[in-house]
Amino acid sequence: RQLMGELAAKSLIKIAVVRSHNLCRGESCWPMGSKSEVEQTWENINSASETCLKDKKRRFAVGFSNGGYFLSKLLQQCIPHNLEKIVAIGSSGSINNTDKNNLSNCGKLIMLMGKKDQILNKGKSYYESLRKKSASVEFIEFNGGHEIPKIELSKMIPLPK
Repeated sequence: RQLMGELAAKSLIKIAVVRSHNLCRGESCWPMGSKSEVEQTWENINSASETCLKDKKRRFAVGFSNGGYFLSKLLQQCIPHNLEKIVAIGSSGSINNTDKNNLSNCGKLIMLMGKKDQILNKGKSYYESLRKKSASVEFIEFNGGHEIPKIELSKMIPLPK
């Protein structure tokens, strides 16, 4: 949260940090077991961030670990969203539960993974699976582990026009 606040102040943008109130295996997580859960969770995130983010024209989303995997589900399930781009950090996943063969019109996903992240190979495999379905996805490695990279993330933040 502190890093996101610093980046917002430096970039002169507003950032809403939304936390999940759901627990999965004892930890905070985003419900995403089915397309309807992903749609409902996305609606909840949008509702929670509306008071802070009035400008719906230029938006992007950043998720870390489970949050990044959830955001990638928007692309994977081709769920309509108003995001210019989605940044998933330290995230991997599976595309076994998507019925879409072509994800080229479902949004843009940027995956950031630390070279020492314990799930780096799973992240690369997930990236390749998305590419095979023509998803607009980019994979960027950074020096680090399972963490949010300040320098790389600051390059992803769109500056006000």
